Amino acid sequence: MQITVMRTLDDAMKLLQRFDKGQGFKRYVKSRMRIVVPMGMLIAATGVVFASATIVLAGPRVWLALPSLILAPLILIGSVFVQAFLFFSWLENRAVAKALGHPGAPPGPFAKWVRRNLRADLGTPPAVPWDLAAIFIALPLVILAAVSWKVAAIVVAAHLAAPVACARLDVKG
Repeated sequence: MQITVMRTLDDAMKLLQRFDKGQGFKRYVKSRMRIVVPMGMLIAATGVVFASATIVLAGPRVWLALPSLILAPLILIGSVFVQAFLFFSWLENRAVAKALGHPGAPPGPFAKWVRRNLRADLGTPPAVPWDLAAIFIALPLVILAAVSWKVAAIVVAAHLAAPVACARLDVKG
């Protein structure tokens, strides 16, 4: 677990350095601010909802109040970090594919279905830090579902629709 965290933090720092020093990636991201800004808002809102659900789950149980108040900011920061890392890694994959003029890895069955039925090329998915995604995305989503399954369904639907919308908007960009 500790190795995965350190590797992911190192990968995030390298991604930030590639953005800072690589003009192609920086130009790609800056030219797609109409995609980046709404995704940033969705990522931030999801982090807030996850953190809030942790506090709401404690409810009137005093013995859960302190742990939930301690965990909430960690969940907020962790979920925003993992989501942002995945989003910008995905954007980097798209930028590289565009610069090289080919789509990268062959699409899987879901990506083929999306391309055929929703007319959106999702491109190469980023490498997912599964340990961190389980802790900061899946677990908070389960907590959110325990608090409000309707809000959890909306969050899941938004995150399923977001890459498709981004890919469709990116074709026009």
